[in-house]
Amino acid sequence: HLSVVNRTCLSAIEFHDNIGDAIAIRGPRYGRAVSLAELPPHVVNAFIAVEDKRFLAHDGVDYSAIVRATLENLRAGRTVQGGSTITQQLVKNLVLTSDQTLRRKAQEARLAITLEERLTKDEILELYLNTTYFGGGAYGIDAAAETFFNTPAQNLTIAQSAYLASLPKAPSRYANAEAAAALKGRQLYVLDQMVEAGFINTSQADDAASQTLTFAQP
Repeated sequence: HLSVVNRTCLSAIEFHDNIGDAIAIRGPRYGRAVSLAELPPHVVNAFIAVEDKRFLAHDGVDYSAIVRATLENLRAGRTVQGGSTITQQLVKNLVLTSDQTLRRKAQEARLAITLEERLTKDEILELYLNTTYFGGGAYGIDAAAETFFNTPAQNLTIAQSAYLASLPKAPSRYANAEAAAALKGRQLYVLDQMVEAGFINTSQADDAASQTLTFAQP
Protein backbone atom coordinates (compact mmCIF):
# COMPACT_ATOMS: atom_id res chain seq x y z
CA HIS A 1 0.00 0.00 0.00
CA LEU A 2 1.37 3.44 -0.97
CA SER A 3 0.27 6.90 -0.01
CA VAL A 4 1.42 10.08 -1.70
CA VAL A 5 2.13 13.31 0.13
CA ASN A 6 2.41 16.45 -1.98
CA ARG A 7 4.94 18.64 -0.18
CA THR A 8 4.02 21.82 -2.02
CA CYS A 9 6.05 24.06 0.23
CA LEU A 10 9.11 21.99 -0.65
CA SER A 11 8.17 21.37 -4.31
CA ALA A 12 8.48 17.62 -3.81
CA ILE A 13 6.28 14.53 -3.65
CA GLU A 14 6.92 11.83 -1.06
CA PHE A 15 5.79 8.23 -1.43
CA HIS A 16 5.02 6.47 1.88
CA ASP A 17 4.41 2.82 2.72
CA ASN A 18 1.47 1.60 4.81
CA ILE A 19 3.19 2.42 8.11
CA GLY A 20 4.06 5.95 7.08
CA ASP A 21 7.76 5.61 6.23
CA ALA A 22 8.97 7.59 3.21
CA ILE A 23 10.22 5.23 0.50
CA ALA A 24 10.82 7.69 -2.34
CA ILE A 25 10.90 11.41 -3.03
CA ARG A 26 10.38 12.96 -6.45
CA GLY A 27 11.08 16.57 -7.29
CA PRO A 28 13.41 19.12 -5.66
CA ARG A 29 14.27 18.26 -2.08
CA TYR A 30 14.86 20.96 0.53
CA GLY A 31 16.20 19.96 3.92
CA ARG A 32 15.51 21.84 7.10
CA ALA A 33 17.54 24.95 7.76
CA VAL A 34 20.50 24.12 9.97
CA SER A 35 22.59 26.50 12.05
CA LEU A 36 26.39 26.47 12.11
CA ALA A 37 26.23 25.45 15.78
CA GLU A 38 24.56 22.18 14.76
CA LEU A 39 27.27 21.23 12.27
CA PRO A 40 30.68 19.69 13.00
CA PRO A 41 33.41 22.25 12.20
CA HIS A 42 34.76 20.07 9.37
CA VAL A 43 31.51 20.46 7.42
CA VAL A 44 31.78 24.24 7.25
CA ASN A 45 35.56 24.13 6.85
CA ALA A 46 35.35 21.88 3.79
CA PHE A 47 33.39 24.54 1.93
CA ILE A 48 35.55 27.43 3.09
CA ALA A 49 38.71 25.55 2.13
CA VAL A 50 37.64 24.79 -1.42
CA GLU A 51 35.44 27.78 -2.21
CA ASP A 52 36.81 30.78 -0.32
CA LYS A 53 39.84 30.45 1.98
CA ARG A 54 39.83 34.17 2.76
CA PHE A 55 36.12 34.22 3.60
CA LEU A 56 36.67 35.59 7.11
CA ALA A 57 38.98 38.35 5.87
CA HIS A 58 37.35 39.92 2.78
CA ASP A 59 34.44 42.35 2.48
CA GLY A 60 32.45 40.21 0.09
CA VAL A 61 34.87 40.40 -2.84
CA ASP A 62 38.33 38.83 -2.81
CA TYR A 63 40.30 41.00 -5.23
CA SER A 64 43.47 38.92 -4.94
CA ALA A 65 41.50 35.80 -5.88
CA ILE A 66 40.08 37.58 -8.94
CA VAL A 67 43.56 38.56 -10.11
CA ARG A 68 44.89 35.05 -9.47
CA ALA A 69 41.99 33.44 -11.34
CA THR A 70 42.36 35.84 -14.26
CA LEU A 71 46.06 35.01 -14.64
CA GLU A 72 45.41 31.26 -14.43
CA ASN A 73 42.66 31.49 -17.03
CA LEU A 74 44.87 33.50 -19.37
CA ARG A 75 47.65 30.93 -19.05
CA ALA A 76 45.25 28.07 -19.75
CA GLY A 77 43.45 29.86 -22.56
CA ARG A 78 40.12 28.94 -20.99
CA THR A 79 38.26 29.28 -17.71
CA VAL A 80 39.89 26.91 -15.24
CA GLN A 81 39.48 28.92 -12.04
CA GLY A 82 36.91 31.29 -10.59
CA GLY A 83 37.39 34.19 -8.22
CA SER A 84 33.92 34.40 -6.69
CA THR A 85 33.64 34.40 -2.91
CA ILE A 86 31.04 32.44 -0.95
CA THR A 87 29.15 35.72 -0.51
CA GLN A 88 29.11 36.33 -4.26
CA GLN A 89 27.92 32.77 -4.86
CA LEU A 90 25.13 33.30 -2.34
CA VAL A 91 24.05 36.47 -4.14
CA LYS A 92 24.04 34.62 -7.45
CA ASN A 93 22.03 31.73 -5.97
CA LEU A 94 19.42 34.01 -4.42
CA VAL A 95 18.86 36.92 -6.75
CA LEU A 96 20.94 36.80 -9.93
CA THR A 97 21.31 34.70 -13.05
CA SER A 98 24.40 32.63 -13.87
CA ASP A 99 25.35 34.88 -16.81
CA GLN A 100 29.07 35.64 -16.98
CA THR A 101 28.82 39.15 -18.44
CA LEU A 102 30.91 41.94 -16.93
CA ARG A 103 27.77 43.87 -16.02
CA ARG A 104 26.32 40.89 -14.13
CA LYS A 105 29.62 40.22 -12.34
CA ALA A 106 29.83 43.88 -11.28
CA GLN A 107 26.29 43.72 -9.94
CA GLU A 108 27.17 40.52 -8.07
CA ALA A 109 30.21 42.17 -6.47
CA ARG A 110 28.23 45.25 -5.41
CA LEU A 111 25.47 43.18 -3.85
CA ALA A 112 27.99 40.93 -2.10
CA ILE A 113 29.63 43.93 -0.42
CA THR A 114 26.20 45.22 0.64
CA LEU A 115 25.29 41.81 2.04
CA GLU A 116 28.50 41.71 4.10
CA GLU A 117 27.58 45.09 5.60
CA ARG A 118 24.19 43.81 6.74
CA LEU A 119 24.82 40.22 7.79
CA THR A 120 27.44 38.51 9.93
CA LYS A 121 29.83 35.98 8.42
CA ASP A 122 27.99 33.18 10.24
CA GLU A 123 24.66 34.30 8.82
CA ILE A 124 26.11 34.36 5.31
CA LEU A 125 27.58 30.88 5.74
CA GLU A 126 24.29 29.53 7.03
CA LEU A 127 22.38 30.99 4.09
CA TYR A 128 24.93 29.61 1.65
CA LEU A 129 24.89 26.10 3.10
CA ASN A 130 21.09 26.03 3.35
CA THR A 131 20.37 27.25 -0.20
CA THR A 132 23.16 25.81 -2.37
CA TYR A 133 22.21 23.24 -5.00
CA PHE A 134 24.16 19.97 -4.69
CA GLY A 135 22.66 18.02 -7.58
CA GLY A 136 20.29 15.09 -7.41
CA GLY A 137 17.44 17.50 -6.65
CA ALA A 138 18.95 18.42 -3.26
CA TYR A 139 19.00 22.03 -2.09
CA GLY A 140 20.86 22.79 1.14
CA ILE A 141 23.36 20.82 3.18
CA ASP A 142 20.72 18.90 5.15
CA ALA A 143 18.94 17.70 2.01
CA ALA A 144 22.30 16.81 0.44
CA ALA A 145 23.35 14.76 3.48
CA GLU A 146 20.07 12.85 3.42
CA THR A 147 20.00 12.44 -0.36
CA PHE A 148 23.54 11.18 -0.79
CA PHE A 149 24.27 9.50 2.56
CA ASN A 150 20.90 9.04 4.28
CA THR A 151 22.16 10.90 7.34
CA PRO A 152 21.45 14.27 9.00
CA ALA A 153 23.94 17.02 8.21
CA GLN A 154 25.17 17.09 11.81
CA ASN A 155 26.42 13.49 11.44
CA LEU A 156 28.54 14.05 8.33
CA THR A 157 32.11 12.74 8.50
CA ILE A 158 35.17 14.52 7.09
CA ALA A 159 35.12 12.21 4.04
CA GLN A 160 31.42 12.85 3.41
CA SER A 161 31.83 16.60 3.93
CA ALA A 162 34.66 16.75 1.41
CA TYR A 163 32.51 14.85 -1.08
CA LEU A 164 29.57 17.24 -0.67
CA ALA A 165 31.84 20.27 -0.88
CA SER A 166 32.90 18.95 -4.29
CA LEU A 167 29.39 19.17 -5.72
CA PRO A 168 28.36 22.87 -5.92
CA LYS A 169 31.08 23.66 -8.48
CA ALA A 170 29.22 21.60 -11.11
CA PRO A 171 26.30 19.71 -9.53
CA SER A 172 24.76 18.43 -12.75
CA ARG A 173 28.13 17.08 -13.92
CA TYR A 174 29.36 15.51 -10.70
CA ALA A 175 26.22 14.27 -8.93
CA ASN A 176 25.78 11.03 -10.87
CA ALA A 177 27.23 7.52 -10.93
CA GLU A 178 29.18 8.07 -14.15
CA ALA A 179 31.17 10.88 -12.52
CA ALA A 180 32.40 8.75 -9.60
CA ALA A 181 36.06 8.75 -10.67
CA ALA A 182 36.15 12.49 -11.36
CA LEU A 183 34.37 13.23 -8.11
CA LYS A 184 36.85 11.13 -6.14
CA GLY A 185 39.53 13.40 -7.54
CA ARG A 186 37.53 16.42 -6.46
CA GLN A 187 37.08 14.96 -2.98
CA LEU A 188 40.84 14.46 -2.67
CA TYR A 189 41.37 18.04 -3.83
CA VAL A 190 39.03 19.32 -1.11
CA LEU A 191 40.88 17.29 1.52
CA ASP A 192 44.20 18.74 0.31
CA GLN A 193 42.76 22.24 0.54
CA MET A 194 41.53 21.56 4.08
CA VAL A 195 45.06 20.52 5.04
CA GLU A 196 46.55 23.58 3.34
CA ALA A 197 44.13 25.83 5.25
CA GLY A 198 45.04 24.16 8.54
CA PHE A 199 41.56 22.76 9.16
CA ILE A 200 42.70 19.12 9.35
CA ASN A 201 46.08 17.38 9.46
CA THR A 202 47.53 15.01 6.88
CA SER A 203 46.65 11.96 8.96
CA GLN A 204 42.98 12.99 9.04
CA ALA A 205 43.04 13.67 5.30
CA ASP A 206 44.64 10.30 4.52
CA ASP A 207 42.10 8.52 6.71
CA ALA A 208 39.20 10.29 4.99
CA ALA A 209 40.63 9.61 1.54
CA SER A 210 40.91 5.88 2.26
CA GLN A 211 37.30 5.51 3.37
CA THR A 212 34.79 3.85 1.04
CA LEU A 213 31.70 6.01 1.03
CA THR A 214 28.34 4.27 1.31
CA PHE A 215 25.64 6.08 -0.64
CA ALA A 216 21.93 6.15 0.01
CA GLN A 217 19.85 4.05 -2.37
CA PRO A 218 17.81 6.18 -4.81
